[in-house]
Amino acid sequence: MNEKQSERWSFADCQIRGRAGQDGVLKYTASGKPILTFSVAINKGGKEAKRTIWFSVKAFGELAESAQVRKGDLLDVTGNLDVSSWNDKT
Repeated sequence: MNEKQSERWSFADCQIRGRAGQDGVLKYTASGKPILTFSVAINKGGKEAKRTIWFSVKAFGELAESAQVRKGDLLDVTGNLDVSSWNDKT
């Protein structure tokens, strides 16, 4: 039986600069509030030890409606960072 353990941390402010992984998707909550979701990739390390770190981003309210996020755009994102990790136990 697989059992999953999860942990979650929150940080007050975070700034990331990277490329959009896909076009932003604008949706509305049941109460009509806009939420724009997209991902941002940053590359760490040199040629031999290069790795990509992905961030899932959500924008709310007026920013969600006015932002134009297209795949490949270079973005500067500032906001709160929530970190989640999961470990599968077998």
